Amino acid sequence: MSNTKNLFVDNTQAIKNEFVWSSMAQAKKLAALFYALEGKKIDVAAMKETKAYIKQNTGVFSSFRGNMGLSVATLLSLMPNKEEIFADTLTVYDKLKSARFSNSDYLIMAAFQIAANTAQKDHDAVVARTRAFYDGMKSHHWFCTSQDDYIFCAVLAMSNVDVASGVEKIESYIEKLSGKLGTLLGKNSIQGLAEVLTLGGTADKSDRVFELNETLKTNKLKLNRDLILPVLGILTLLPVSNDTIVRELSETRDYLRLQKGFGKFSVPDYEVLLYAAALFINSHIDELKSDALSATLSTSVAGIIIAAQTAMICAACVASSAAAASSAST
Repeated sequence: MSNTKNLFVDNTQAIKNEFVWSSMAQAKKLAALFYALEGKKIDVAAMKETKAYIKQNTGVFSSFRGNMGLSVATLLSLMPNKEEIFADTLTVYDKLKSARFSNSDYLIMAAFQIAANTAQKDHDAVVARTRAFYDGMKSHHWFCTSQDDYIFCAVLAMSNVDVASGVEKIESYIEKLSGKLGTLLGKNSIQGLAEVLTLGGTADKSDRVFELNETLKTNKLKLNRDLILPVLGILTLLPVSNDTIVRELSETRDYLRLQKGFGKFSVPDYEVLLYAAALFINSHIDELKSDALSATLSTSVAGIIIAAQTAMICAACVASSAAAASSAST
């Protein structure tokens, strides 16, 4: 994992002064991270070329030019068939809107995940399954099922999880998790965690979640935060001991904190932990691939990390807009 950590830090520095007027720090770090996870130095030229391609192929007010524009450009720039995948992403995005999903940053990333990970012939079926998972959860939790569930629903739709039994499993997890984790956390985050755990098969993972969460808290690694709680679900499903998770997360967090651009005044604790967790998951993904639930979860990991990062970017945008409005009124 050390080479990937170093590459992530180097990539972060390389992109730091690029895209000055169009992107926030979280989006740049996400770009640096995904290049590092692919074992590549960040290619700013390829990202700019892809960003320009997106601009040329979308309207002036397209959401693809908004908050998630750089993230989409980053992911596409890593693909040899980026034009085809982007065309499919636009098509899937329209299909999702026709399926009564609301235009949003979350929908953009859900569309990309479907386009990048499924064949064109399957898009209609996956969109229908995405809607079915969403409606199923909405029927149980009307107020907390919203746009931030779109990516999770898409990930579930791409899996082999049956919709009816999957929704029941999610509901079962929510009931169990809310009792021990829900006092200080939003229902949306608990639901996101439940959605991730449902990808892990029929065996109940609640006890492992509680045990791992307590172990992490004892070691001052607090993943039980609203924006990143679903990442706890991925760690729970990995066939790795709690001691290994704690040791490597601690080492990676401490390493990142010593690097330029990752200090406490620049990056909050939960964001550093997200990066540390992503690097850890990437380093242990081969162990998962030999496991029975390999194909489902290894395909889903990127989507879940993207969901967490999208939530952070959206939260930062809301905070920035609120601050600007407050400043303008004084």
